[in-house]
Amino acid sequence: MRVRLFAAKADYGGLGRGAMLLDEFRRALPSAFGGDLNAPHPVDRRFRAVVDDVRGMATESKLALLNLAAASLEPGESYLEVGSFKGLSLVGAMLGNQRSRFYAIENFLEFNLDAGATRAELLDNLDRWVGRDRLDLLEGDCFRLLRRDGLLRSPVGVYFYDGAHGRLPHYLALGVAERWLADRALVVIDDASWPMVATQTDRYLAAHPGYELLFDLAAERQDDPRWWNGLRVYAFTRPPGAAPARRPSFDVAWRLLAYDLVYQPSMRLAWKTLPQHPRLTAAVLKVVPLASRRVQGCG
Repeated sequence: MRVRLFAAKADYGGLGRGAMLLDEFRRALPSAFGGDLNAPHPVDRRFRAVVDDVRGMATESKLALLNLAAASLEPGESYLEVGSFKGLSLVGAMLGNQRSRFYAIENFLEFNLDAGATRAELLDNLDRWVGRDRLDLLEGDCFRLLRRDGLLRSPVGVYFYDGAHGRLPHYLALGVAERWLADRALVVIDDASWPMVATQTDRYLAAHPGYELLFDLAAERQDDPRWWNGLRVYAFTRPPGAAPARRPSFDVAWRLLAYDLVYQPSMRLAWKTLPQHPRLTAAVLKVVPLASRRVQGCG
């Protein structure tokens, strides 16, 4: 297991909202694994029961990290998750965190889902484990929803992205969310050991300062039992005196246009059509390489 830790800077150049709790998260995460992030599971084993009960794509370790992140929220801040599927990661984040507000965005399109059945299963899992009184479930396309003024009622102290996995979406995953982040926030990117995810995240960060890599929790293999397909955890710091941008920068704006006009309509058609035509699906997979969506070194 390859785990890299990145020490936070000693001087943040002025404390924004969440600065003290972010530093506490950085110190506390290794302790949650007995001082070893390579441990097979966290010290707190309550997440084992969640993983056994709720179908999803996460591990005990991943749930423990998200739970600790949510516990680090300042009063008045919220947790935002994109890509909730059937609620496994969301339940993990919410479990025991009674004072925080949570937002989840899901479009129920990927994996050839029966949207109604999947939504019902998600809500049932939430009701059985954590309740829904602290949650706003927003159904739709995150890249459209997050452009709406007034969508969220509180600044986002923790942002977890596990939405559409493509080169364009992973650049936009940060581009559309940054305006909603608190002055100091945690940003968690899932499947970060996939080359495509890592490349597009790095590309965005190269053009947008303010992100500091705290933990690079790499997977050794696909669906690794510790960190699944890898996680990256960043601290975001908005420059002192700066306000969240109301309009996207040029690099984000033209990608949003490409997403609206080309990518999103194409993907909707693909998810609707390909599962009904196995031969066409096989032909597409021969043309479209999947190596960028697998952990390096895995066949």
